[in-house]
Amino acid sequence: MEKFKLLNLKPLSRIHRGYTLIEFILGLALISILLGSFFTIINFSGRAVECVEFEDKLYLNGRFGIEYLKEEIKSMNKIIDSEKISELDSTYPDNIGFVLMSDSEIVDSEERYKFVTYYLNWNNEVIRITKSSPDDIYPIAGNFSGYNVVCKNVLSFNETHVDKDKELIRLSLNMGEGRVSLNLKSLIYADLEYDF
Repeated sequence: MEKFKLLNLKPLSRIHRGYTLIEFILGLALISILLGSFFTIINFSGRAVECVEFEDKLYLNGRFGIEYLKEEIKSMNKIIDSEKISELDSTYPDNIGFVLMSDSEIVDSEERYKFVTYYLNWNNEVIRITKSSPDDIYPIAGNFSGYNVVCKNVLSFNETHVDKDKELIRLSLNMGEGRVSLNLKSLIYADLEYDF
């Protein structure tokens, strides 16, 4: 009978012991907290990247708009107060405040004089409109045509100002969407004829 002694199973049960239900639940809770934190960080990082990309697009769009306006101003001969153009302020209440005029100096041309201005439409886009004429008589607002979008996401250009005494034009585009806003400014020396 000594050969068939019963084995003592206590030491084996201690070695191969399983997890209790409480240990299992605590383990799941810790893993859930770690995974939740990880996915929160990933989500936050993704939103931060989207926000930075939108700010970059907004900035590039605004810089393009400012540079476009600067180049057009430099290519013109005269700057006219928007109040001198009949019905401009009532037809386009959010206009830039001035009209640019160029003289191509081609005599007898139907398009010798070109009048250009900008306004902000309901969709926060800066729109360029023009009128060509054989003479230098100021057109009425209804004669301007075209619909060239210069830049988007512009909230206002209310701070744009012409100082004819110093021959300076201060361009300002207040841009934004949602919580992101940006104010781009530029100062131009413009040796033009002023009608203000």
